[in-house]
Amino acid sequence: MSAATPSGPVREMVELHVAEGAEEAFETAVAEAAALFRDRDATSFELVRQVEDPLCYRLIIGWRRLEDHTVGFRESDAFPAWRALVTPHLAEPPAATHWTTAHGAF
Repeated sequence: MSAATPSGPVREMVELHVAEGAEEAFETAVAEAAALFRDRDATSFELVRQVEDPLCYRLIIGWRRLEDHTVGFRESDAFPAWRALVTPHLAEPPAATHWTTAHGAF
């Protein structure tokens, strides 16, 4: 079975593990980076922090189409600027995946 490429809205979810003691600087860097995503047509931008492991964050970014992220953002000057802002605060490389809604109840 081959995976279909979604043509509609997608959410990019980036798992980010922050170095101990860098949480505040990381959150500040992500807040600064929000404009980079907004300027490249992201439809939403939210950083959440895990309760059980406060060094683990997930960045959830909405895009109209997958290509808005994989081509429009990643091939722009905004991508290395994003990496330059957050990479110094990470304990390991980020892991990004893309999601579409399979079912919504409410």
